[in-house]
Formats: sequence, structure tokens, C-alpha cells
Amino acid sequence: MDRTNWKFGKTHINLLVVTVILEGVGFPVAWIMLPARTKRGNSNKHHRIAVMERVLDIMDSADVRVLTMDREFVGKAWLGWLDTLEVPYIVRVKKTARIGRHNAQFLCGYRRWKKLSSSPQTVFGQQVYFAAKRIARGRDPYLAVISNRLQGREALELYSLRWGIETFFSHLKKRGFCFEQTHLTKKPRLEKLVAVLGVAFTLCHRWGRICEQRQGKKIKKHGYRAQSVFRIGLQSLHKMVKRPARYLAELKEFLRLVIPWPLNQNFVV
Repeated sequence: MDRTNWKFGKTHINLLVVTVILEGVGFPVAWIMLPARTKRGNSNKHHRIAVMERVLDIMDSADVRVLTMDREFVGKAWLGWLDTLEVPYIVRVKKTARIGRHNAQFLCGYRRWKKLSSSPQTVFGQQVYFAAKRIARGRDPYLAVISNRLQGREALELYSLRWGIETFFSHLKKRGFCFEQTHLTKKPRLEKLVAVLGVAFTLCHRWGRICEQRQGKKIKKHGYRAQSVFRIGLQSLHKMVKRPARYLAELKEFLRLVIPWPLNQNFVV
């Protein structure tokens, strides 16, 4: 779960999203536009519960491996609600957060948290496990998390999957669909547009994976991909749609391999 926001004119657009992480990338499953009064501010427990109820309408809480969240998603009532529904969570905490008798910053230093890793601590009125590690690069020297089910290294490794939603946001905006350039400001229309872009993002990623398997993965000298899977799929689809007569065979293959069978029967190429 995470939030992204921008401003169009005098209108603040604030989007709260839950994604499912697959191969390090987040795919949206539920989202809501936050009220105008929040502007660029944080969500509250009511907003978070509303979006999670949408998630739990399509899957059982037992199917949720873990819900990862950044530092803004804390609070006694919110975390208590998740625990009541038996939803495992991992949430990052600020260095000033009280972990039992100490703050997180004190426990991060000299690996003091190791002594507490196997015993629950009281944080935000909940009994949770605390874990931390040093960050080589970043604004903060330490990463500190709490979890109602997971401990130590496992909690830290699973929390790293949270970056998948940031990847989705980057492709949704400047590195892909340029969502911030939309002139829509009405809440219902924006939520529908997110649905359209979510489907388009999924199709681009699926097709990009197929293209990469055929062409081979291109890695630069610094060890990172030359292009993301999403970008490969997006560029290929853009080329095909721009010149459909020239790339007719590829278009048919895209419809056959990517679009589900009952739907691809409705396309005429």
C-alpha cells in the first residue's frame, strides 16, 4: 500500500493504491482517490480501511502473504484493524517511534534490536516484532520495521518487495503513461482512468516479457537492464498500433498470447 500525489492547477490529486507484487513489479488491484481536504497529506484509518475492504472483497485475508507499508501508514486503530482480520503486515517506522522502553534509533545502533528480535514489543498499542538493518545508500542510515507476524531477516527481505509499487507509480507517470498530464480532476473519472491505465500497464508488461524472452535480456555495463520489461512492451505495442498493416502478424500474436481467449474473439484485425 502506498500513496502518490500531484497537482493540476489548483486541484490536488491524491491517490491511495494497493498492488500485488509479481516479479518485483506492482500490479494495481484496488485504489481510491483521497478527498480534496487531504491535499498532498497522508491518508487516515478510514481511507486505508476502505481500500483494503476492496482488496478483501476479491481475496481472503489468508491469501495475503504480507501487506507492506511506508512510515505514514501507522496508528493504533489501523494496525489493530489489520490484526483483527489476521492480515500480516510489515510497516516501516520513524526513528522516534517507541519500541517498548526505547526509541527505534537507539535500538538500530550497534544492532541492539537483535536482543529483541524474537520477543514481541508494544508499538502503537500492538504486540509486534521489531527488526532493523543499516542502509548503505539513502536519506536514513537505518531501516526499521515492525510486523505482527514476521520476524528478523524474513521481515526485512519481504519489506524490500514494497519497492514494486514505486515501480508501478514511475511507469504510471513520467516513465510511461504520463498520468500527471491528465486534465481530469473529478474523482469518479480519475478512478476510472486508473482502471484503464492499470489494464494497459498489465498488458504492456505481459507482452514485454514475451518480447524479452525472444530477443534476450540486454544488460548494460553497470549491471542494470537497458530497458524495463514494461518499456519493451510499451514501445512494441506503440509501433504496432501506429502501423497496424505493417505489423499485422505481431498484432495477431499479441491478441492470441496476451488477451484472454473469450475477449480476443471480439477483435477484428
